[in-house]
Amino acid sequence: MKLRALLIAALAGTAAAASATPMPPPVFAPPAPAPQMAAPCPPRLTVTIGRKEDVNACILQARGWAYLVVFNPSNYAERLALPLDHDMLFTLLASTDMASLWPQIIAFTGADGSKLRAALRARSQELRSSNWAAPKSTNQLENFVGGSVLATMQAADLAYEAGDGADAVGLLQAKRAQLELGGLKDNDKQFDWISLAMREAKLQQWLGNIAAATAIYDMIGANRAIYAGYRVNGAINKAAMLAELGQAAASLALITQAQTDFDRTSNGPKVPGSDRQFAWIRACDHHLLGNEKEARKAMAVIKAAPAELRNAQGMIAPTSGIEVRLAFCLKDDGMLADFVSGSEYLLEPAALLLQNELVWFPRDRSVTIDRVRQRFAKSGYAPRIRQIPAALVPALNRWQVPVDQLPTERAKQVTG
Repeated sequence: MKLRALLIAALAGTAAAASATPMPPPVFAPPAPAPQMAAPCPPRLTVTIGRKEDVNACILQARGWAYLVVFNPSNYAERLALPLDHDMLFTLLASTDMASLWPQIIAFTGADGSKLRAALRARSQELRSSNWAAPKSTNQLENFVGGSVLATMQAADLAYEAGDGADAVGLLQAKRAQLELGGLKDNDKQFDWISLAMREAKLQQWLGNIAAATAIYDMIGANRAIYAGYRVNGAINKAAMLAELGQAAASLALITQAQTDFDRTSNGPKVPGSDRQFAWIRACDHHLLGNEKEARKAMAVIKAAPAELRNAQGMIAPTSGIEVRLAFCLKDDGMLADFVSGSEYLLEPAALLLQNELVWFPRDRSVTIDRVRQRFAKSGYAPRIRQIPAALVPALNRWQVPVDQLPTERAKQVTG
């Protein structure tokens, strides 16, 4: 996962980490240090990764956000500054390896998450005002859409992170309508349109609005103004959603036709690793339908894939993320347990997967997670994970779940 990979790379020095991707994380100039601080990061503050090696790190607030700074204590100029996204932030708060950073993180989020929510909303508004954004180095899609569209997508993501789901959906819909008024005559505009529609469908899915997500995926497939090679993404993502919802027969029919359409419409070389996306859906569908021979064939495609793939624009989604999604779809607690306990540098995904109050889509994922927790509790890694403080549970769930619907009695602690 990205946090683990970057921190492990940092163990070997900043230069090694910077060479890990064609577009390394940016280095941010720190603000003027407070008078009582000799340097922006205390030189002796360390975090221990896997109880094996120490890494010098701190949390630095700058430009209205917080960054995990991994640095060389002998030369502060040699450092990585990684903006804290949702998963990284809560992984740090859940990992006891990172305990020395907790006070700095809480200073940014606030004890109840209110400061974090305000920062998310402020960043969203800033992107709307600027109407331009730069792509994230590890996000494949963001390297292809226009800057104005990207600003809208990132602003919507931040609104969703802050619990403002309706606002996020409205932003995407308005930008998509604007593109339609201007015409979808060239490939760039068509790709922008399809990207906005796909992001909207995903947000609706995460918000639990399955009918709305389905309608958007169907709309994508029916829009003849869009290049057929783009339209097929609607069917692929609908098939994935159906597989995760346990509707295997419908999903398999859809993904089978989608792969035929994809192979027919794709011009030139395909995106590296695209076969993995078809394979995990087929593997899940065949397993749920009892076709174990076909399921194993599809899983072999994933197992044979490299851990990381790149193209000219940057890194493509790592295979590990696809494996986790497949494990959930299969409801294979053994596969998940092996995955989360297989690294001596354990950070992600176990720190998040093992949160008792984390609410997943679809909701029945929690059954699988409960079994993983039971296995994980017996391992030597268990002491390295703690439960997120109760007051931060709404933030962990992006304020999408009412407090009275949290899955355990700890909901009472949130309200005091």
